[in-house]
Amino acid sequence: MNGRYLQTIRRKSGCILAALLCLAGLLWAFTANAAAKQCWPSVGLRYNSGFSAVRRENARTYASEQTQAGEEAPMLTFWDEAQTELRANGRSLTATTVWVDGDAALAYPARCSVGGLPGAGDRYGCALSETAAWQLFSSADVVGLSVELAGRIYTVRGLFAGGYPLAVAGAADEMELSNIELSRSTLSDPRQAALDFVQAAGLGSPDQLCCGYSAAALAAAGCWLPVFWVAVWAMAALWHIVRMWQPLYRQLFIFAAMLVFALCLPALLGLLPGWVIPARWSDFSFWTDLAAVLAERGREWLALRPFAKDVEGKLALLQCAGGIAISCGGTLYLRRQVMSSHKRYVLRDKTEKST
Repeated sequence: MNGRYLQTIRRKSGCILAALLCLAGLLWAFTANAAAKQCWPSVGLRYNSGFSAVRRENARTYASEQTQAGEEAPMLTFWDEAQTELRANGRSLTATTVWVDGDAALAYPARCSVGGLPGAGDRYGCALSETAAWQLFSSADVVGLSVELAGRIYTVRGLFAGGYPLAVAGAADEMELSNIELSRSTLSDPRQAALDFVQAAGLGSPDQLCCGYSAAALAAAGCWLPVFWVAVWAMAALWHIVRMWQPLYRQLFIFAAMLVFALCLPALLGLLPGWVIPARWSDFSFWTDLAAVLAERGREWLALRPFAKDVEGKLALLQCAGGIAISCGGTLYLRRQVMSSHKRYVLRDKTEKST
């Protein structure tokens, strides 16, 4: 009796731990996925040669004209990244510097604990990582202080967490910036909309294209996989009960289940990028081509030059995948324990009836 009681306690404890592990994995996955989405909120275009201030202004003028004509046009942010010597307080260090002309949050996903990133028109503002601030000033109270970057004096506008020296600074007019971030189009394929826009704006075809938001969207759909498995297993368990009902009640249950699925389907499809959803579900050629397109997009994404935001985004996706794996493992363990308990209950019931 004591042995059976201890086994029951161990099984229940294991189920509780598995449930907690499943929830912790889900929380970790969703948190990491949110960080990945913050790294790639827009369509990124990477060029081998930079754009002067005149070409940047011409592109913005074209976008403004398109907007005034009633057509959809993206907001443009030009940026680049380089290793730069950072001087202040009689000290110097080499820091990764993100030069920005536009929305700095699109160039680097920094969440400032104090202050903020330099604004769109701020040519003499910068934000520092905590590591850079401590190495230069031996303090985190740096907002409002001055630092020298690339021979220019900048005022620190904000401070953000970072494990290595990094600065986000407004780009001078004489700088040439080789990367572009476009606010995402509301069209089903923002990638193609971005390519069409840069061609029309006279910026030319990019050497590399970053659509990391698609990878983050697919990962977000994957975060719901453990929940989907639980829902399927719950429906299967309910069906074992429902199939014993009268035909009318059984048909009502099936209708209700299909209605709930139809109501949830738009939300489920909304998690996916528009280009992976067919215009016609009966178009079988779309499904055969989708695998090739996914493979091509994956190679394109993995081949990106490793800028700071891309490295952090890929690390966030790896953490998201780890959270999904942990949650799925906990879900599978719970299902195994539930099925095992059900078999023991059925066997015990048969034994009692036979005696």
